[in-house]
Amino acid sequence: MRAVIFSFILIWPLGVRATSCDSILKPVLGSKLGTCQKLTKKERSCLAGHSLNRFTFVKRVDEKSIEEEENSGFHVKAQCIINLASLASLGTLHISAPMQEDVLRYVNRIKGLHTIIFDETNTKDVHMAKFRPPSGLRRLSFKDKFITDKSLKSIGKCKKLTHLDLSGTEITGRGFYHLSGLTSLESLAVRELPLEDAAWAVIGKMRTLRILDANHSGLNDASFMKLTGLSHLRTLKIAGADLSSASCKLLAAFPLLTHLQMSGSSVTDAAMIHLAAISGLTYLDLSSKTLTDKGLAYLSRLAGIKTLLVHAPKVKGTALASMASLPISKLAIHLNDVGCSNMGTMKLKRLAVTGAVTEYCLEQIAKISNLEALTLKNTAITDSGLLKLRAHPTIRRLTISGGKISASGIAALKKQLPRLKTTP
Repeated sequence: MRAVIFSFILIWPLGVRATSCDSILKPVLGSKLGTCQKLTKKERSCLAGHSLNRFTFVKRVDEKSIEEEENSGFHVKAQCIINLASLASLGTLHISAPMQEDVLRYVNRIKGLHTIIFDETNTKDVHMAKFRPPSGLRRLSFKDKFITDKSLKSIGKCKKLTHLDLSGTEITGRGFYHLSGLTSLESLAVRELPLEDAAWAVIGKMRTLRILDANHSGLNDASFMKLTGLSHLRTLKIAGADLSSASCKLLAAFPLLTHLQMSGSSVTDAAMIHLAAISGLTYLDLSSKTLTDKGLAYLSRLAGIKTLLVHAPKVKGTALASMASLPISKLAIHLNDVGCSNMGTMKLKRLAVTGAVTEYCLEQIAKISNLEALTLKNTAITDSGLLKLRAHPTIRRLTISGGKISASGIAALKKQLPRLKTTP
């Protein structure tokens, strides 16, 4: 059996003055809190005056399954939480270790607690059934595969929540109606959860949402229709969504949207007309097997776009000619040499290029005066072509994946640009 390592993390702000409590607190902060030993009255008194604002329980077990982990070593227990209740300044509790069943009964004793994170622990429905949330709890995050819809009733008691992350759980949404009372929720993450229609109906009524992360959650035309009432959304992540062009037209229901992630979705040229109508977009990430430069050209209407990530093998880059005046600082795109000819006047700082481009393309890239980071993936550029960058004044990072460039070619460029960092 491998050794079990328990550790805890604390943040002790700089500038704390030495007091008479220093000698008392040293063993408390050094081991007693982490190993959950009962504190004396004096220790609790000294702890109350400390400015510790975050505490993390972590147990790392090498090469062990959860079942083995639960039967060995340290468990977070009630005394652990009771000790932390002495910390008036504690705002964040991060638990990444097995817990005894009654632990969450006591977290409401930590009066200043506003954030709780369960990170790959053994948190289960039986723990959540005894959950008594602190009155000021604002953020709750789960990354536990044992949490199911049964726990939604307990989560629904946290009426003041503004941020909720359910990603990594086994929730399907059958009990989502328990969350209907979360009227202050601003951010919801349901990544990779196979949500049912009933869950989308509840989410669609969370009118205070500003951020919705529904990447790879089975979103389709029918479920997307239920979200059109979320008019305050600023960030929408729906990677992997199965949406038609008609549904893309419904994106107009989100007039405040600035950040849209649609990678892994089948966006068509026709749908791009609707994306281009979201005038406030500053970040757009999309992919499509059918998208061409004809559709991409519509994005020239996005006057404020700063990050544009386009994963589309049929795009050649000719649409970039109409985007030269846009404030794009980060661009990822599939190109050929003709498309590269339109890049020299762009104000890019970060660029990722995929496609059979040659050294001609690097000649054009070398004209981008403010470029700091460049990624080349599966290109036709050779070692000699790479040297087109040797006089670039600002490039500091180069990432190469696939293609014809060798380690010796990279080394030759680094001799010319000694401050250049390369991967691999």
